[in-house]
Amino acid sequence: MCTGLVKIPLQRAAVQISEKQQHKVLIAAAFILARNMVLVIVLSLLCTALVSVKGLLSPVSPVVAAGGGVLLLDHLNINHEKGRHDLVRAFYVETLGLVLDERKRENIDKGRKTLWTNAGITQFHLPEADKAQIFDGIVTLSCTDANHECYDALVSRLEAPPDLLANTYFSWLKLTAKSVAVRDPWGTCFLIKHDPTKRDPRGEQPGTGQAGTIGLVMSDLTVNLPRGKTSRDIAGIARFYDHVFKTPVVAKSGRPIDNYDNAHEISLGVSPYQTLTFKLNNNEEEDQGNNIPEKLHAAGDNKLSFPQPHPHEEVVRNEDGKIISNSGPHVSMYIQDFVGTYQRAEKLGSSVLFTNTRFKRQAFTFAEAKEQSMFRVLDIVDPMHPTSEPILRLEHEVRSVLGKDGKSLYKSCPFFEIPSGLVP
Repeated sequence: MCTGLVKIPLQRAAVQISEKQQHKVLIAAAFILARNMVLVIVLSLLCTALVSVKGLLSPVSPVVAAGGGVLLLDHLNINHEKGRHDLVRAFYVETLGLVLDERKRENIDKGRKTLWTNAGITQFHLPEADKAQIFDGIVTLSCTDANHECYDALVSRLEAPPDLLANTYFSWLKLTAKSVAVRDPWGTCFLIKHDPTKRDPRGEQPGTGQAGTIGLVMSDLTVNLPRGKTSRDIAGIARFYDHVFKTPVVAKSGRPIDNYDNAHEISLGVSPYQTLTFKLNNNEEEDQGNNIPEKLHAAGDNKLSFPQPHPHEEVVRNEDGKIISNSGPHVSMYIQDFVGTYQRAEKLGSSVLFTNTRFKRQAFTFAEAKEQSMFRVLDIVDPMHPTSEPILRLEHEVRSVLGKDGKSLYKSCPFFEIPSGLVP
């Protein structure tokens, strides 16, 4: 009896204590949950802030976010004046600080024919012709070293250029503390900036690892459209590159954009660190005060007439009217999907794919393109209206990263290793 009497109150007491504990536990749990929710919100805000700061401080260009089917804008091919290797050296090597490519040693020694000059992972191919070409646009080079040595050395060379450049179209001026505009001896205009975000660590052209040259690379090529073109043509160009090359349109920040219907210019992400820009050439009011060619001409100390840019095409046709060669400037690019790009270009019509008999490497069929690891595109057409007249003719040398064996890097490819994600 006594045992039973003792147990009953103890059991009740235990129940009462348990209820109080549960109440306290619930209160504590609610407090901890609320505190953790606040902590999660704070941490989330901190992470967002850190990502934003990282995006501002990162040495990797924001164009990386764009992706795209073009891996590299490899070179610009533009004619120099026949017999003037001396001017090529004076401007590209002694003034800009680029490197003569030893793979053209025979031509260097002879003092004639094509020269290559190297800038980081990019190049200029400079064939000779009776008249030098003046590119209708702006070539942007970036000094990518973090400590300004490349840029400061460039400015010093511009301040004391070779005597040979006197009485030519060469001129230069400072635009900002980190940018200059320069004109070559024949009239092509360059914009040169200090921008470490454009450094491309994936490869280099021969000789560009030398001190003073490692920082310079081609980061944008701006192509002026012929007068009379409109925003509709800009949109058609965007659709062409998206359709054929899977190349995104990016904003000035490098981020992908979708709405470009009323744009006066577009920039295409042609590598993680480069853009290819197309610009209308009609809006003179918009260009006032921002016209680099006009500024460079005013800065020149010569009395030469204003240099008129050459058309992007200089074609020769056969008796049937078919274009068989082009001596205009061309761009070269390495792409991710060689087969798919060829097929998409081919389906747009015979005027898009192009074989230039000016060069030894020719591809009239896909089998020959695969053998040569390259093919060419000439006409830029709107995929929505592929049978209409081309918006623009600009020759593209479209290259495979891989040689004809499909396993090793193509002999001229500047990458250190085969990029991941190639489409077989």
